[in-house]
Amino acid sequence: MKRFMFGLIVLAAAGQVACSGGPADLLEDGALAMGSLSNEQPLETELIDKGKSSLEMFIERHPNHVDADSARFMLATLQEVGGYHVDAAQNYLEILRQHPESRFGAKSLILAGHIYEAMYDYARARASYDRLIRDYPEHEFVTGGSAQWLLDNMGRSADDWPVPFDSVETDPGTSPQ
Repeated sequence: MKRFMFGLIVLAAAGQVACSGGPADLLEDGALAMGSLSNEQPLETELIDKGKSSLEMFIERHPNHVDADSARFMLATLQEVGGYHVDAAQNYLEILRQHPESRFGAKSLILAGHIYEAMYDYARARASYDRLIRDYPEHEFVTGGSAQWLLDNMGRSADDWPVPFDSVETDPGTSPQ
């Protein structure tokens, strides 16, 4: 009888653990960590670490959830802020593999490209920007010319970039030289 009661207690405890950390709770932890990034306060590393852990758990437990792409995007952002640039870039790109119709697709390519460029991995940065131009031709980053601008100036210090034509101030009636 004691073994039976002990077994019931163990099952009840396991059920309690399994029920905690449901999708909404895990996403909320991630959202709280993301919200802390907008403060002008120093980064709250404990809150960010909890958010990352919760989002990793969410992705593992609920890979087909309607918010799985949001969870991965938040995780990548928190990883990037925490200095885990390779992991962040990989998660940004994983959004495109796991959720090809995600609303985060274009932004993920932009951010992965920025990370790879900052790491001097120009081949991967170029691949990200090329894919952005190819797969999202209507995105404002493409139509406004920013993606092509980054491709054309990849590897150059921002101080050495040429001044874009539309930002040159001229007198009315004259054209820039």
